[in-house]
Amino acid sequence: MVRVEWVTSDEQANIGDAVIARVDDRISIFYSLGLSVNDKYLVGIMRFVQDNQGTRSLLSQGRHQNLKQEVYGTYSKVGKGFSPLVLNGVDLPWDVLDKRDVLHYLSAQDAFAHESKKGGFLEIMAQEFPGIPFGLVGSSNVGLENETSDIDIIVPRDYSPVMRSVRASPRNFGLRIDKDAFEEDISRHIEQYGFSEEDAGTICRQKLSGLRLCEREVTLFDSSFNRDLMEVFNPNSCVDISVKGIVGDTQYSGHSIPSYTLFGDSGKFSIFLVRRFFPKEKRHLFERGDPPIKVSGKLIHKDPNIILAEDLELA
Repeated sequence: MVRVEWVTSDEQANIGDAVIARVDDRISIFYSLGLSVNDKYLVGIMRFVQDNQGTRSLLSQGRHQNLKQEVYGTYSKVGKGFSPLVLNGVDLPWDVLDKRDVLHYLSAQDAFAHESKKGGFLEIMAQEFPGIPFGLVGSSNVGLENETSDIDIIVPRDYSPVMRSVRASPRNFGLRIDKDAFEEDISRHIEQYGFSEEDAGTICRQKLSGLRLCEREVTLFDSSFNRDLMEVFNPNSCVDISVKGIVGDTQYSGHSIPSYTLFGDSGKFSIFLVRRFFPKEKRHLFERGDPPIKVSGKLIHKDPNIILAEDLELA
């Protein structure tokens, strides 16, 4: 196992940063959620584990030049040396990486700044929204993209205004909506997640499903959910709870865990829906102005109050 002394306990990758690490002496690529556990572990998604599928090259932080090393493999969540995070008996859909195994951080913001200087869609985004430190994540941040790779962008703030502008006129950004892909995503939300057709359509319109740059899929992610999500990894409670209240806000971004703000008689709650445990037939989309809803699950943090939802329905 490789240990790197300069990676200290007070360093933390930001959301969307690529983390290059050695896991069981194999090169791996780990996408950070910008969260640490006890200042020793990074929380994110392990996407690449070294194997013998072919040669890939990485990019170095800031300079974005090829490193003098060969990296083998394709994206995979199968590998030894990392494990899902189990919190209060709930298997969360993320992986945990020991920070001592980190070799390089590849900044998502550096990647966006570098690529946006080449013109095109990313340059238009930078000019249209000056001051927003967009991050370019996924394969584009580690030099593994090709002409059909997805373009994944982290929006660290002002997500709603950015999405309204792009939604109002995709052509102004050199983008288009692929109608077939849009309809396929609606069907996926209905079949896999149990949404009604109306709710699935609302979600897909809000997050701009089917957004394309030529044939490349473009997704913009809202990173603001991390403010409350941070406390999920510092639990100070573990009790069963059932709360009735009014929805104050709903996350529409492309994240794997939907979230709500709920105002109940006993205070304000952040609600996270762990998809793999949420009963499909109970899944609904709620928005501000809807009738009161009832949430059941585990209160895993107090002040702020955070619930991992196991059931959600109209009260």
